[in-house]
Amino acid sequence: DYLKDVHGTRRSQLLHRTVESGKWETPPRGAVKINVDGAISEQGRNSGIGVVIRDSNGEVIGALSESSFLPATVEDV
Repeated sequence: DYLKDVHGTRRSQLLHRTVESGKWETPPRGAVKINVDGAISEQGRNSGIGVVIRDSNGEVIGALSESSFLPATVEDV
């Protein structure tokens, strides 16, 4: 269903969608906060994701970044 929703969406809606939530705040004591971001190239063939995990002091305790090539069609998956 997700791929059907994305397929029916105009490319400009997907490429320029940004969420702005204001100033970043540390999580409560004893908790962690996981921030995730992703992007797709304008040609729609490359994608990437980034993840940062921080503790209640704001210290980075884990991070990940990955990039990948996307299949040309859903059938290629």
